[in-house]
Amino acid sequence: MSRAVFIIRDSIRGAVRDWKINFMFISVLFGAVLLSIYCIASIRFLKQDLEQARYRDIERTVEAGFFGSPLDQTAVRSVMSEGQGERVSVSGIKKMYLPALNNRSWFVLGIDESYTKYKHIEVGSGRIPAFSDESAECIIGEQCAKENDLSPGDTVRIDGIDFQIAGIAAQRRYRSYIIVPYGQTHRMGSWGSEQQTVLMTGKGLQPDRMEGLLAGKMGGSLLYCENALDLYRQNEKVIQRWIRLRAAACAIGMVFAAFNILSVCLGKIQEQKKEYLTKKVLGLTEGGVLLTFFFENFMITVLSCGLAWKAFTPLARLLDIDSVVLADGKTAAVIFILAASFSFIYSLILKVYLNRCPVIEILQEDE
Repeated sequence: MSRAVFIIRDSIRGAVRDWKINFMFISVLFGAVLLSIYCIASIRFLKQDLEQARYRDIERTVEAGFFGSPLDQTAVRSVMSEGQGERVSVSGIKKMYLPALNNRSWFVLGIDESYTKYKHIEVGSGRIPAFSDESAECIIGEQCAKENDLSPGDTVRIDGIDFQIAGIAAQRRYRSYIIVPYGQTHRMGSWGSEQQTVLMTGKGLQPDRMEGLLAGKMGGSLLYCENALDLYRQNEKVIQRWIRLRAAACAIGMVFAAFNILSVCLGKIQEQKKEYLTKKVLGLTEGGVLLTFFFENFMITVLSCGLAWKAFTPLARLLDIDSVVLADGKTAAVIFILAASFSFIYSLILKVYLNRCPVIEILQEDE
């Protein structure tokens, strides 16, 4: 029998023999890994969101938000002309009750042709339409598509207007959104005074100048008007703070699990003293003993990680946090690396501890 086969077989036997302790091992590690998956997936989502929030010429862009009626094209052209802007984008959002779409409310986001130059939109299937004022095409979120069994090419009716679905949004932040041309919001009877956003890029453009341009055209109250770069930096500080908090929670969870597992496995360590001596007598090297312990703990750790990974997706949906986490293959790879590192460190501690036990002490404990 080869050494590799012996190590693997002995590791499996050890895991089965100590199933009670290993069950406690798995239970403790399951909770810690579940917390780690959430923290890592949340950190990856926040970093991606921050990267996508920075667009070209952000330092020369002013963003204004107001509560009022949709701006018509005449007002938009006037703002751009008077402000000597290079490009401008106007968007508005409203939560609308749509009986035809699963008899529930959805966010309807109206955007213009320039919106994608400022905000990132991806589609998983289909395409991104032009979003011109005359267009009757839209993009729907993944949740909206699944609940209503819709796909690109189908038609949805929103406030008396029929829109053909051009694509399904890939980003989770848009999962409960329906994205329509901004110009069509003027034709929706239930679209009154809602939150609107104006983004304009221009040389030397300042917030006070932008505020003055919108004063007589927005038909409502101004919510904010600031440089887009300042808003990005404020958002960046908040996101970095949340990232640090999640990283700390992940580390604390794993350290807590490690101490609990070491306590749980204290009895297992005592039982493995004679087993360690037997393996040494049979000619197994120091490296072979370490590999035996590693494979046994690695199998248990991978099982815990696998169970936690399988449980995370339905749990995230149940808690309605699946739109603010990014649990994909890269997240799984990070968890796998953590599992391997955890198994190796624990096995190394176990080997060092047993290696320091004198042979006579191990034999006396068995008498």
